Amino acid sequence: MGGKSLMKKILFPLSAVAIAVYPLWGELSVSQIDQMVEKIQQKRVSKVEVDFEKVPTPFVLVKVDQESNETILSSPEKKVVMKVYAIVNDGTEDSSANVNGEWLRRNDKIDGYTVVEIKNDRVVLKKGDNTMELFLPKKPVDIPQIKINEG
Repeated sequence: MGGKSLMKKILFPLSAVAIAVYPLWGELSVSQIDQMVEKIQQKRVSKVEVDFEKVPTPFVLVKVDQESNETILSSPEKKVVMKVYAIVNDGTEDSSANVNGEWLRRNDKIDGYTVVEIKNDRVVLKKGDNTMELFLPKKPVDIPQIKINEG
């Protein structure tokens, strides 16, 4: 099974490339190919100085933990975990939600995201073109309870 998989992944694409460029081989001499390789190997000089080590990656992975219902945003530089602990929604602009232990209302910001909507079961956040929904946990969250003993 592994041999067939290897053949599909490597040999078929290579043979397709060979078939596509075969007509060019007959027209190029060895010295022409050597010259092309030398041009490819030459160091290219940019007109703009950019330190690519300091350029942040534009890619972000969004993952929802099924057990805790936490939304996890991660990139190589930073990992952000956002969790909704409570929502108080009375259907007005005064609705609020507790995200990561912080009470937020519509238009408040958290980790660069703006709260755009608070629904009964979720909080909708937006950052640029990215929209994220944070849902209340399906299982009750362990919140410390205070018991008062009278006596």
